[in-house]
Amino acid sequence: MQINPIQQVQSYNKSINNQPNFKGTYIVQIPHKAFTNPNNIQECTKLVSKQICKFRSKLDNFLNIFKQNLFCYPEKFSYMFSKKGMESCKLNNSVQWLRSNTGLPIADALRENYHSFFIYTKDDAGNVLKQITSVCKNTRAPKFLAKYSDPHMIATARTAKIGVELDKAMERQYKSAIVYEVENLADLKDVAQNIK
Repeated sequence: MQINPIQQVQSYNKSINNQPNFKGTYIVQIPHKAFTNPNNIQECTKLVSKQICKFRSKLDNFLNIFKQNLFCYPEKFSYMFSKKGMESCKLNNSVQWLRSNTGLPIADALRENYHSFFIYTKDDAGNVLKQITSVCKNTRAPKFLAKYSDPHMIATARTAKIGVELDKAMERQYKSAIVYEVENLADLKDVAQNIK
């Protein structure tokens, strides 16, 4: 029996469409010295997101009013969730300390002396938000209740675990990300035009 080449292509394309196609994930790396206050990561993230939206086409900016199609987040989730968890529980320790005390595979910053911003667009942005909701809702950490008596440490360990689970869920998107390096915020104009 001979297969018609047209049918073969159609069935092949159909199977591709059933797989997530991560083509809307980018990493923009910017040196700390490019920011006025590099220690305030929330401020840096807002600034980068605002600059990228500003430099995208006017049509994209117009559509953003009605539909969020860009999501900007600094570093990998396990790194930021761990830092934020320790900060909110007033634990003045490093990510390395938390990693060794919890046994969790918490990521380091992607690059020393740089902030790395994950920019998610289109379906990738929707997938990130879906994963955050799902992982936050479903992550339990009973081993930390047994391991620690300090409620701050329990809360921090659970938050770090959520970040680790998000990293696992996002692994394919992380690997498919296109990486851009810029030396200053003005260079975001060129990057923004390549972000689809």
